[in-house]
Order: sequence, then structure tokens, then C-alpha cells
Amino acid sequence: MTSTRPPLPPRPADGYPDEFFEAWTAPEDFEAYFEGTDDHSDFASFMARKGNPVTGRIRIVDEATGTELTPPAPAPMEFIGLRVPKPKVDHLDALAGDSKGGRSGVVRAAIDEYLERHPIAP
Repeated sequence: MTSTRPPLPPRPADGYPDEFFEAWTAPEDFEAYFEGTDDHSDFASFMARKGNPVTGRIRIVDEATGTELTPPAPAPMEFIGLRVPKPKVDHLDALAGDSKGGRSGVVRAAIDEYLERHPIAP
């Protein structure tokens, strides 16, 4: 996963502001950040403020190949990135409406529903 975006801007003394992360519009923005720094504490803080705390190491997986791009670490919840076409993201946002969970809540609910229908064998 190599970004074609410009390099990550220098980190401000008080960390990247929420607006930095909220401005992300493409997977390449996410990639540029994770390729540009080993200190992901600003992103973890941003996620916690948004109600989705990152517990443990952030795990990045290439959706096309399933290849893990960072070493795994046990955690109650893992953060993953998925490449989804813009029309589908727009549809997820419309479905989420004003829901506190936003599009992530819709995705989590869909995964839970799928797993109920297709339980993982022990």
C-alpha cells in the first residue's frame, strides 16, 4: 500500500487537529498518515473523541489480498480500513443518517447480522 499523495505535513506541536482527520476523503489520505508516522496517538485520540476508541495497536489489512500490513496485536476491538467505492460510501452515509454510530455503525450492524446467520465454527 504505497500512497501517491504528497508527504504528511509536519506534526503541529499540539498534535494534528480533528479537522486534519475529518478532511480525509480518500483511502490515500489514510495511507499517507500511516506511512508518514509511527506515532498514531493523534488518530487514536481523534477516534476516542468521536466515540470509537482504539484499544491496542491499529491493524491495517489490504482488502484485495487480505495481507496484514502491520503486525497484529490482541485487542478487544481492531481498527481496519476498507476501500469502498464512493457511491457505496454515500449510500452508507444516507442509511446512517443522524445515527451516533454513523457509517461505521451501519457496517458493524451488517457484520453482526451476517455473523448471526453464518456463525464461526469453533
